[in-house]
Amino acid sequence: PFIHLATTMAALIRTHAFKSAISKRRLLCAGAAVGIGACMGSAIGGTLFSIEVTSITFVVSYYWSTFSAAIIAFILNSALQYLLTSIGIVPLFSVHFKDVNLEMFSTMDIVVMCLIGLICGLLGPMFVALHHYLVEGRRFLMRRTQNRLPSCMSSHVWVALWTTTLYLGVCSYVGGPLLGPERIIIDDLLSPDDMPSYWSAARGEIANLALFMCVIYFFSIAFITLKIPAGVFAPMFSAGAALGRLVGLLLASTLALKASSDEGDRLACFALVGGAGLTASVTQTFSAGIIAYGLTGLEGLLLPVLLVTLISCGIAMQLSHNIYDSACTLRHIPLLLVPSSHHALEITAEELMSHVGENFLEDSVEVPLSKIAKVLRNTDKDVSIPVVHSKENPILLGSVSHKMLERILKACTNMGKESISMRNENIIHLIDQCPLTLHKDANLQKIAFLFHTLRASFAYVVDYGQVIGWVSREVLINYQLENPHLY
Repeated sequence: PFIHLATTMAALIRTHAFKSAISKRRLLCAGAAVGIGACMGSAIGGTLFSIEVTSITFVVSYYWSTFSAAIIAFILNSALQYLLTSIGIVPLFSVHFKDVNLEMFSTMDIVVMCLIGLICGLLGPMFVALHHYLVEGRRFLMRRTQNRLPSCMSSHVWVALWTTTLYLGVCSYVGGPLLGPERIIIDDLLSPDDMPSYWSAARGEIANLALFMCVIYFFSIAFITLKIPAGVFAPMFSAGAALGRLVGLLLASTLALKASSDEGDRLACFALVGGAGLTASVTQTFSAGIIAYGLTGLEGLLLPVLLVTLISCGIAMQLSHNIYDSACTLRHIPLLLVPSSHHALEITAEELMSHVGENFLEDSVEVPLSKIAKVLRNTDKDVSIPVVHSKENPILLGSVSHKMLERILKACTNMGKESISMRNENIIHLIDQCPLTLHKDANLQKIAFLFHTLRASFAYVVDYGQVIGWVSREVLINYQLENPHLY
């Protein structure tokens, strides 16, 4: 959980040290990049991962600070690895590939790698769906017990884990792969040499790889529902690496390639692309391929890794949202998503909007201060007040923010005025003459994409230039929570 730790540290630094000097979002984006840069040793991959995960709130101006933080983390990590290796302390991940090039991969290898990408692309959405059902089931259990057993879920997960590992690891003498730390597991799976003997104990290497992948995959779903989660990136990478090496072993045994001199390198390459593919599918981040490539730095692995990542990530995006967006939705965090269902094309802005009614200001006549006060009371603070030509012809001319109109009202009241003209030279420059507008027939998918891209808080709904209502971000989020099947 390096990303979790880094972003938590960023939040603490923002709270106690730089409360007003640095944006909280900027620090959180930098923290996510630092977590990957320090853990996986990939500054560029960490920066891209941060951008992809925080794409809804990421601002382009954050790029330089995010990349700088990732570079510093990578340099410090490399320096510490160099110093600590000299006194016998091994680095977190010590992957040592031999010279790998594209010529060592046959056409069958590339086809099988694409198959791995397809499998990973299906396992990712299944992971997200099972996590969603598990959280909903836990909430249902807590409601039934009136929250009298707050640690019931945690105790059941731990009992199930230790029962499984006791049977598979102790009773069957396969202790290494299931009970060892993840950094050793990933090093074993990505090793071009023969794997340690405990991977071949009892049932054999193929069966142990399959068991390991299933245990890590399903228990990771339960772990991230606990109070202190175990992370997603590294467990999914190790499970995907086990899947890739398993497929490589099955391919080698089928085609009788065991005697090949480069068989160890091929198996390690299959493990690497499998880890990148499953991680990309669960997180829906293309940067997972760049991070996996950064573990080796070999140009011959770049094309296979990116190919598998592209396939798995593309399939997962068509089937569900990533694990981070799903978790935010389950926590009812206001996160605006773009609907993927074709039914969203049938829902229009006219169905979602709040009618403007009498809540507008006329440009052609003097506006009484009493009406301004009434409009302010009837309008949300996040929505600006529309300025129209007249009541009979409500052509949208611009808008005035809620906060600015309150100041105008207060100033006019102090001056003893009873009305004011929106054409006043002191007011006309305060009017936004180019507010965001939507046609009344715009569909929900287009509206959500527009709000997502422009980070808009509201938009006016017009019909032949006449304002008839508005749609706010809050309305879209509430509709999203009430109709999750569209997303």
